[in-house]
Amino acid sequence: SQFQRDNHRVYSSPEDARLRLSIFRKFIKEAAKLDAEQDDATLGVTFFADLTEEEKKSFYGANVTDLVQDEDEEFFTPDLTQNLQSTISWKSKYGAVKNQGRCA
Repeated sequence: SQFQRDNHRVYSSPEDARLRLSIFRKFIKEAAKLDAEQDDATLGVTFFADLTEEEKKSFYGANVTDLVQDEDEEFFTPDLTQNLQSTISWKSKYGAVKNQGRCA
């Protein structure tokens, strides 16, 4: 499939391929549902479309819920009185999103 070629997927067996197709179809249905509900976002197929929840979690970054906040720590507070743009295109600054693989 195009998804397999684009994401360099090779499944270990026909059973694994069927499992991945099932996960992919579920992903597509959920993305279509969320896309229809949200006017401000467009969802589509990503590298994660055929991964199990456990596999997806292995790609997540640091677990910030385990961090303890220092009581003396100050947070940056933006100046909300500035006249800011309503939207910013980060693509023009950084380019398209790329798969960076797993961070160790």
